[in-house]
Amino acid sequence: MSKEPTIQEMFLAADNFRNNAQVDKAVSAYVYISEVAKEQGDMPSIARALHMAGVSLKEDVLGEGSRLRDAIDYFKQAERVYSKTEDKVGLGALYRDCGIILDYAGRFEEAEPWLKKSIEILEQTDAIEHLGISTDKLGLHYLKSGKVDEAEKEIVKGIELLKQKPEAGFFYATALYDLSRVLFKQKRYEDAKSAAEESLSWFEADHDQEQYGRRKAQLYGILSLIYDKVGDDKKARQAGDDYEDLSGKLDSEAEKVLEKDLEELTKD
Repeated sequence: MSKEPTIQEMFLAADNFRNNAQVDKAVSAYVYISEVAKEQGDMPSIARALHMAGVSLKEDVLGEGSRLRDAIDYFKQAERVYSKTEDKVGLGALYRDCGIILDYAGRFEEAEPWLKKSIEILEQTDAIEHLGISTDKLGLHYLKSGKVDEAEKEIVKGIELLKQKPEAGFFYATALYDLSRVLFKQKRYEDAKSAAEESLSWFEADHDQEQYGRRKAQLYGILSLIYDKVGDDKKARQAGDDYEDLSGKLDSEAEKVLEKDLEELTKD
């Protein structure tokens, strides 16, 4: 008779759904975790599960719509639990994701205060890895808002913070990907290539049972553009093929989000 999975095991399965942009499966898994955690009186797991349900929906947000409203609803539920347990790190991370999803929806003026609020809260904690990635995401916000030089400044600042926490590899590799996007917009293609390749090397490494299909798709996408710019046609074709293969395994709306990001990079 097989034993019931632990909450930790359930989170691993849900995280893999999320990181592979299998949005509906991820949301269902996180909601189930929140219900199990509620029965056990596990407040931190309730908050995390509701928070991640909202983050999962972010992958499908291209503008206003039900996905955005549902994500915000989960975020509000998570906020109540984080506030009740006085979890400043959780709140800081949550407010970062509020800003990110508003950027996805094109509501840039509303996004910036949330990202700055995230940084303000996290500066009161010792969670350098969360402060670093929030700083990075403020930089990405500036990129989406057309402030490329400000974007580079904040992302580099975030990366320097993340270097202080070698165990925060996911956040560090993510920030390198964000930096490659800024460098591409600045037409610094060799620098962009170095940042993207270093990021990809982390996501392609063996992370035991953790999977990162969506992030690898993003990186192959930008590398196909970068290799084209530096004249490496063979690598450009291979990266393009890898992008098509991985993005085709994502939810259709999540695939559209990736396509939009790539289109934005190629606009002058």
